[in-house]
Amino acid sequence: MTYRTEQLADLLGAERAVLPQPGQVSQLLIDSRLLQSPARTLFVAITGSYRDGHHFVRELYGQGVRHFVVQPGRVDETQLPQANLFYVSDTVNALQRLAARHRQRFDLPVVGITGSNGKTIIKEWLFQLLHPDYRICRSPKSYNSQVGLPLSLWKLHEAHELGLFEAGVSQTGEMEHLARTLQCTIGLFTNIGSAHQEGFASRQQKIEEKLKLFGPAEVILYRRGNPMVDEAIDRLGKPTFCWSTQADADVQVEWQGGVECELRYQNRDMHFRLPYTDEASFENTMHCILLMLWLGCEADTIAERLSRLEPLGMRLERTAGINGCLLINDSYNADLEGLAAALAPLRQLDAYRLRTVILSDILQSGLPPEPLYQQVAALLKRHKVGRFIGIGEAVQSLRPILPSSMQQQYYPDTDAFLQQQAHDDFQDEVILIKGARPFAFERIARRLSVQTHQTALEVNLSALLHNVRAYQRQLRPDTRLAVM
Repeated sequence: MTYRTEQLADLLGAERAVLPQPGQVSQLLIDSRLLQSPARTLFVAITGSYRDGHHFVRELYGQGVRHFVVQPGRVDETQLPQANLFYVSDTVNALQRLAARHRQRFDLPVVGITGSNGKTIIKEWLFQLLHPDYRICRSPKSYNSQVGLPLSLWKLHEAHELGLFEAGVSQTGEMEHLARTLQCTIGLFTNIGSAHQEGFASRQQKIEEKLKLFGPAEVILYRRGNPMVDEAIDRLGKPTFCWSTQADADVQVEWQGGVECELRYQNRDMHFRLPYTDEASFENTMHCILLMLWLGCEADTIAERLSRLEPLGMRLERTAGINGCLLINDSYNADLEGLAAALAPLRQLDAYRLRTVILSDILQSGLPPEPLYQQVAALLKRHKVGRFIGIGEAVQSLRPILPSSMQQQYYPDTDAFLQQQAHDDFQDEVILIKGARPFAFERIARRLSVQTHQTALEVNLSALLHNVRAYQRQLRPDTRLAVM
């Protein structure tokens, strides 16, 4: 999406604009280190606790940036003769206003996720579970702050069919700004805990502050059973869709702490095997199932996709590779935003002689192939990738647009790569492995990893407890038992 400079003054709510030359903006920037396309970048000078963005305006101007959002009196116009300057009293508010106006251009379901814990995990799991059905725009990493959420929304474009965005606050007065910016249609409340409690007078106040995100929402999804949360949501007077293991709910859940889980929904019984069985993962999984049911997913589809759900720990996992290499394993999905985030650590690893990227076709991006892979090429060049290995059909469109100085290899599928790759093909390199799930890049990660052999000790606590109780039954009631 692009905006003309003459549009931006109104969109930003600028008090004054100096526009010496027309231009177009397609990228937002608040960190000067992440500059990619200077001519089409709008730099928003954020004043934070440790850095003031105004200090980097001249540096960015020297690198070709010509569009800046600044506060009055903070820059010298005579040193920026060709810059388009948008003066606002509060640059964060201007960023949020711009993102909100951008959001208004799109009519699609937007899920706003908030709560004390689990926001990022639920968002990423939902992406894994739903991306076969929707072209999804989602917050990168944990972009849920006053600045992070607007930057996430800027990624929305016409091809997207669903939005997944998280919002977090640490004190009162913050969520109203995020609610106006996001304008979610579906609210998902994860839980309430002690995180960031110091910014609120009470837990009740924190619940009410977080629920302000759902002001525009058409429905609220949550776990029923916490009286404080139930009462606060009931007071909003909005339609709800909830699950519970105790209270009456739209989705009744029976779970005894294992992998088996029974649901009762619309007079139908459903059976699921959970991928993870700790309490937090159970709750996060139920929230994901709840949204999938609300969106009309069939039980068989949900069960099949749950079986392939992967932990976030697989993201950007660093492991020792063969022949002195270092692997950065991000093999569970491939998307443009994720690629940009995964490439960033490579720039900090100068000890390795070569930066190598193994990338599959990017699926479900919502962009036509030509502009999509133009952006991929720009990222690879900006991060000084020395060797590129593409696997798939679409990714081969990078061949003519990558520089001749970059080593390039292409394979039709993962099997072809594994058949042709020799043990000594990689030497002292840092290798980013990033592939969409159908390409099964975990096979590549295993092949390139240093092989280690470990003995695993598994302890069945339920069996131990059974044994203790069996011994207790053989003893007199007044006999005490010590177990080591």
